[in-house]
Amino acid sequence: MNLMNIKIIFVDDNKENIEALKKFFGDLYNVQFLKGNIVEITQADCIVYPGDSYVTLVDNNNHNKTINILFKNTIDQIRNIVHTIYYGEIPISNCILQNTFTDKYHYICYSPIIRYDDSNKNINTYLCFRAILTTIINHNKINDNKIHSIICPSLITNNITTDEAARQMRIAYNQTDLGLYCNKENAKFIYDLLN
Repeated sequence: MNLMNIKIIFVDDNKENIEALKKFFGDLYNVQFLKGNIVEITQADCIVYPGDSYVTLVDNNNHNKTINILFKNTIDQIRNIVHTIYYGEIPISNCILQNTFTDKYHYICYSPIIRYDDSNKNINTYLCFRAILTTIINHNKINDNKIHSIICPSLITNNITTDEAARQMRIAYNQTDLGLYCNKENAKFIYDLLN
């Protein structure tokens, strides 16, 4: 299974973020862009909820505010999972796929993009988006209720530029779609792309 079978809808209320995403993803037919709020999308199988390792950034932007209002119980379940399985801190590059038990968005995909307050330039955007994509692909491999569409905000943090975040997201997309083997050459290839 590759990512071409999954529709990705990037939603952001910031025009600059949308333009950066278009610059790096505009050539893909399975990707759409919407400047606005997630409530403008009538239905999608999964909604991405980026946050921190402690599930505390519930109101840091309009996307997360909306999710917190619409799915408070699901967010509480995610916090409980982080508490019980990850002992209070989910590391960056991990992801939780939680059923919402609703018709509009069936799943929330929670992945930390920052630990708490990262201030250095990093590859967290790459790690976060890669975790989201691999979690969804692996879900589709073993479940009958496949995820065919996801809503995702721009995964942009304050410590990197908008273009750099979009570039890291595209690298994550390409590497996930390619499914490179685990070896030293591929590790160096990805490292060089990100640096």
